[in-house]
Amino acid sequence: MLILGIGNTLLTDEGMGVHVVHELSRQYAGQSDVECMDGGTISFMLSGPIVSTQNLIIVDTAALDAPPGTIRVFEGPAMDDFVAHGGKSSVHEVS
Repeated sequence: MLILGIGNTLLTDEGMGVHVVHELSRQYAGQSDVECMDGGTISFMLSGPIVSTQNLIIVDTAALDAPPGTIRVFEGPAMDDFVAHGGKSSVHEVS
């Protein structure tokens, strides 16, 4: 399983995915079946690790039109729909 944290910690406004994946990497240290990766904002360079895993969890911030801290889970077609129609607001949000 690949747990991928996306975000920009330099601007401090949307680095949540990166901070979460750093914490999870400590919790899953030594488990060969779980890889935690800091994806930063370079989504186009992540295609290799993404397509080579059987299970993928992506942690990122998103404009959900909901209170701050709201957590939503998107799976399968729901994720595809959100990425395609969710209203992109940064350069790392690509299909």
